[in-house]
Amino acid sequence: MLQGNLRVALGIAVAASAIAEGKAHADSTCTALMTTVANQLNQHGGVYNFDLVIHRTDVTLTEYSVGTLHATGGPAWPATGNANQLFSDRKNGSQPFNINAADSLTVFLGATGSLFINYNTWGFSTTWDMACSGSTLLLDVPGEGVVSLTLRGWHL
Repeated sequence: MLQGNLRVALGIAVAASAIAEGKAHADSTCTALMTTVANQLNQHGGVYNFDLVIHRTDVTLTEYSVGTLHATGGPAWPATGNANQLFSDRKNGSQPFNINAADSLTVFLGATGSLFINYNTWGFSTTWDMACSGSTLLLDVPGEGVVSLTLRGWHL
């Protein structure tokens, strides 16, 4: 539990640093969605399920993660969660997305729709300023691929 709390604290510190450096200003289409998410989590607790897909264009693979987001209690980055990231090029026989070869992620969603991902397995992070459509945060990252995070519903 202590290790998990340290990871969350480190992630919040790195995310806060991204804001301070002016890197976290997502598209205004996400403000209403993130306000709804933050209010639901802060008022009622529980978690949101999410799917994160990164369809890479710079290499031949797709990354897929399923996880849950809970409240951080912070206004700038109101939701965080963990997920295992699977890769289409990591196979179990001929089956892609080998569940036994997953990487660990910590995800933060910003109040305006910024997506911060800490790649725990590899020790680096990314921050993207997303656009929103319904319950999906989207971004086409030139030279890298298409990133989408879809909220799949809230529950206790």
